[in-house]
Amino acid sequence: MTPDFYLVYLANEANLRRERVGSKEGRGVTLFCQGTVITGHVIPAWQFAEDAWREGDRADFAPYAEDLRAQRDAALEDEESLGEDDLPKFLHLDSCQIFLGSMPAPSTPGGMIRVRLEDVGGFAQGVLEPSTN
Repeated sequence: MTPDFYLVYLANEANLRRERVGSKEGRGVTLFCQGTVITGHVIPAWQFAEDAWREGDRADFAPYAEDLRAQRDAALEDEESLGEDDLPKFLHLDSCQIFLGSMPAPSTPGGMIRVRLEDVGGFAQGVLEPSTN
């Protein structure tokens, strides 16, 4: 399945950011993935790599975050050289909530998730707020 162009654009736009995105400051999005609803704020891949394992041993993931920053810097220097293989394959969300049916699922550590763009069947702009009814 080919990922939606708009979601690829959102991921690429986030990944090219040089500054960190604060909690609940990224662009809000709600994703529909095989019966699961995931809602949150888009953050850069390098920020996800830095923060996703903040409870564990971050040293193991520091080289990954550095590689992602280097890719970002190279892309910013020569955007015209980007090919289809350079497009993002994942979208990274912060302050996310996951819903299975009408029930919220337990939170992810740090409230972050990495979603494969090919697995997204639909999406809406904005963060879904659960009904209080």
